[in-house]
Amino acid sequence: MAEMTNDNGILRFAHTADKFGARPTNEDGALASIPVHDNGHVSLLATYGSDQMIVDAARVSYGKGTTQKRSPLALIRYLMRHKHTSPFEQAEVTFFLKAPIFVVRQIIRHRTANVNEYSARYSELADDFYLPGRTHLGEQSTSNKQGRGKKIKDDKYDKIQMEYVQAQQNGFDTYQRLLTEHNVARELARVVTSVGTYTELYWKCDLHNFMHFLNLRMDEHAQQEVRDYATAMYECAKPFFPHAFQAWNDFVRNSYTLSAAERKMLGDILRAHVGADRSWPSNNYGMSDREYTDFKLFLEQTLS
Repeated sequence: MAEMTNDNGILRFAHTADKFGARPTNEDGALASIPVHDNGHVSLLATYGSDQMIVDAARVSYGKGTTQKRSPLALIRYLMRHKHTSPFEQAEVTFFLKAPIFVVRQIIRHRTANVNEYSARYSELADDFYLPGRTHLGEQSTSNKQGRGKKIKDDKYDKIQMEYVQAQQNGFDTYQRLLTEHNVARELARVVTSVGTYTELYWKCDLHNFMHFLNLRMDEHAQQEVRDYATAMYECAKPFFPHAFQAWNDFVRNSYTLSAAERKMLGDILRAHVGADRSWPSNNYGMSDREYTDFKLFLEQTLS
C-alpha cells in the first residue's frame, strides 16, 4: 500500500512509478463504487497524484527571485481561480463504467479522455438493458427540443414500461436468432439491438479535463441519465482530491461569468444602492484576504 503523509492539511501519496495504483480498495477491488439506475454502476479503479502533486507541479516554476510562497490550499485556489490549469493535468482518474450505450455515446464525446470499451464485434452482447424508472420517465418538453418535460402520469407508467421491455426483448431475441440460426457475424447482428443496451468501458482522464466533463455533464441542462453517471463519478473521485474539488466548486461549478453587458447592468444596480462612501460588507463569506481584496477591486472597477 502506498505510504500516505499529511502535509499542511493535504493528503499526500508517494507518486513514484513502483507505487502507482497502490491504494486502499473495497470488496470489488475498486477505490470506490456507486450503483447507478437499475443495472449500471461507476467504479473508481485508480487515481494518480493528489492535491500535493498539483501543488508540486505548480511550484516547479518557482526559483531564484521568488519572494513569496502560498500555502498549498491557497495555491490550489489561486490556480483554479485564475485558470492556471496545467498543474491539474498532472493528476488522473481511471473509472470502470457500466452504462447504457446512449449514455456512453455522450460520455465519449469528451475526447480528452482515454477509452477502452466492450467490443460487440468480438464478443456477444448480454441481455441487459436500461429501463427508465418512474422518476426519470417524462414527456417531451414543450420548451426544449432535446429534453424532457413533466413526469409521465403514474397510471400510464406500467403500460409504457411494458412497451420498453417488449421492444428491447424483441431486438435481443432477433439478435440471438441471427447469431444462432443464421450464423450472422456479431458485428452485423448487433445492428438490431437498442441504444438502451448496457456496455462496459474503462475511462481515464486528467483532473483538469475531468472537471470540465463534470461541469458540462452535471449541469441541469444535461440529460438526467448522464447527470446521474457524472454525479456518481464526482462522488467517487472527490475524496482523493478534496482541496482541488473544493476550489472547483467555489470558482467553477458554483460561479458565474459575467458578460460585458451583464457587468454594465451590475454597475447600474450598484450605483443605485451603494452609498457615496462605497462601504462594502466585511469579509464574512469564507474568502481569503486576497480574494476579498480582488473582489472589492472588481466592484470598484464595475462602478467606475
